[in-house]
Amino acid sequence: MSEIILPADVDDAPLRDEDAHLHEATRATMLAETLQLGRYSAVTQGALVLMLAGILWNIASQAYLYGLAAAVTALCAAAFVALARYSGRFGERAVAREAFVVLHVLALGRGLAWASMPAVLLP
Repeated sequence: MSEIILPADVDDAPLRDEDAHLHEATRATMLAETLQLGRYSAVTQGALVLMLAGILWNIASQAYLYGLAAAVTALCAAAFVALARYSGRFGERAVAREAFVVLHVLALGRGLAWASMPAVLLP
């Protein structure tokens, strides 16, 4: 049976040298794909939050729209900083794990910011 390799795999069972190298190469490739898609996602979300703030300006609370726009754009900017920091530095296991955690925390923050919309906009 083949093993499913996850980027945040916590199983630290000893691997043969060939398997360990393949495992690390797979993790680095997956992280590189995440970084590539992260750029598009951050730009899209930053543009979307500004457009939605403009569309909902007279409908929703302006303080909420300011907060939402500030939170999402700040998290998108932080994602770009993280993407620049981790781009091309996947050879070390610790760096790959750190990048995986940081990028997922930033994605969680953006998701929580967006998740506040139904609670505020729907009475």
